[in-house]
Amino acid sequence: MQHYEMLFISPVQANEKKQNEILEKIIGLATSLEMKITENKDIGRKKLAYPVKKVVQGYYFLIEFDAEQPQIKKFDRELKLMPDIVRHLIVKKKVKTPEEIRKQKATQERIREKKIKEEQAELAKEKTEKEEKKGPVEKIKLEDLDKKLDEILKEEV
Repeated sequence: MQHYEMLFISPVQANEKKQNEILEKIIGLATSLEMKITENKDIGRKKLAYPVKKVVQGYYFLIEFDAEQPQIKKFDRELKLMPDIVRHLIVKKKVKTPEEIRKQKATQERIREKKIKEEQAELAKEKTEKEEKKGPVEKIKLEDLDKKLDEILKEEV
């Protein structure tokens, strides 16, 4: 048996009760064809990229199941005949092993750490550039400051 994923869109004109009936009808069809459903998600209402059969918005549903190739052909043929479905797509889905999931998470963590280091290096670089632009600060002796202050006070306004 292969693992498959199917995404289908039903028109928005149907209310929530009708949406559930459509979903139950599809699940019933799958079980009648002896397909094992592993996951069922209601993705929600979304706008379509372009009108399909004069429909601009639809409810998206995702179903994952295990089946054989002849069952998929029958299932696809039946779905094409359903007027309540605007579009559907069935694809093979690779099931990830726990080892693959662990490796993927480790890779994502390394990428995240690398980005953080790059950002810190960029901030440090910007900070040093700002300090270089300011130039060295000239220190003034206290005696020079007193002389300048006396000169200012002696001048008449």
